[in-house]
Amino acid sequence: MTETAPTAALAPQRARIDWIDRLKGFAFFFVILGHLPLKGLLKIGSHAFRLAVFKSWIYSFHMPLFFFVTGFTYDIDKIARTRVTTYVLKLVKRMLIPYLWMELLSMAIHYAIVRINGKGEVTVKHFIGGILAGNNHLYNAPSNPLYFVLLLFLAELVLFFIVKLTRGNRTLVWTIVLILLPGTLMTQGVAVYWHANLVPGVMFMILLGTLLRSAYERRDTFVKDMHPLFKLLIGLVLLCIGAQIWHCNGRIGLHGNVWGKDFTLAMLSALASTVGFAFWLMILPAKEWLLSYVGKNTLFFMGLHKPVLLLLTALWPAQALKNHNVRFILLAAVICYLGLTLVTLLLERTAPFILGKPTVKNDLWNRIGQMLCIVGATFVPYEFVFTHKYFWGVFFKGSVPLAETPRIIVAAAVYVALCVGAWFAFRALRFPFLIEKAEKKHA
Repeated sequence: MTETAPTAALAPQRARIDWIDRLKGFAFFFVILGHLPLKGLLKIGSHAFRLAVFKSWIYSFHMPLFFFVTGFTYDIDKIARTRVTTYVLKLVKRMLIPYLWMELLSMAIHYAIVRINGKGEVTVKHFIGGILAGNNHLYNAPSNPLYFVLLLFLAELVLFFIVKLTRGNRTLVWTIVLILLPGTLMTQGVAVYWHANLVPGVMFMILLGTLLRSAYERRDTFVKDMHPLFKLLIGLVLLCIGAQIWHCNGRIGLHGNVWGKDFTLAMLSALASTVGFAFWLMILPAKEWLLSYVGKNTLFFMGLHKPVLLLLTALWPAQALKNHNVRFILLAAVICYLGLTLVTLLLERTAPFILGKPTVKNDLWNRIGQMLCIVGATFVPYEFVFTHKYFWGVFFKGSVPLAETPRIIVAAAVYVALCVGAWFAFRALRFPFLIEKAEKKHA
């Protein structure tokens, strides 16, 4: 059965609900906006809104939403029957291995940013420390938002053993998690490897998600038959309630273990906003593609969006850093969202292991994709790609603020074009003798 990655947390899954993927794909756009430099004012007619306030509102729900969705797809009964080795190995393959791949890809993007800026280089040793620590308050990793993957991994793992220990008894599971919850609340602002002190809080959110699933299943038919305008109205009311609670509670920051004035208010605000957006996303047709596709691949988007945003900021610093930067914010968010979608489509066809998806055995195109990724990551020297005289001989006149920028873009584009072109060439040739051999073996 198909799984919703990454937030479906590698647990045995129930039947997929189409609007869940759309909800995650929609929420991820807010994740991108939350990691952009929102400054100054947004003027609409005679009204002006502070972008920093908008960013604070985004933080009230954008990460808790993914944990609630994890619980929404979490099946405690099946988990209680799953073997320990099977579950742990599946968790490692689907989360930790992609985590390492995405950190390596982010490291390459970081060094491209260094070449653009001419400063800010971080040693490989420091990056390795960041990858292992999983907490940017201790060490900076190539992609700091990937702490989400490690935190989810720990929370899933601990909750799995709690479920196994209690044999799926929900009362005991809730009791143990509530006993552990003060461990999160009493360590606010404390930096811990892999954000381990947040694990009880994340397990609590996952369990809240299971309650949402139970409530939805009891009113499934009623919700589906509800008029779209009524769903819009309910969603709007819930979003207003969530915004009002956020206004009373203040900004939360999951990676810093900060919950505003009160943890309960933070949960109520996040729940109201999550359910409100869910009602809105239920209205879209089931065949809607873009949001659903992003929702099914949020693990990869979570890992690569921040380095891509930093790269765009380095390319257009004058636009990114000015006070009224709404145009840059929207442009960068759309470029990042659609660009990562195209990259994900290519990797899904060639190297699904990077996305945390299983590779089809004896599939020629997956093997070619693996070879391209391994060669690109290990055997193509960085200095050749970005400093070879052939690339440095290319010169463009234009409005790009830094002289080295167009050369670096051309170098990276040429290398990517070669890899993609090679893949399509292999695809077109189809290696008939290999395919014929595979077909005979199948027969």
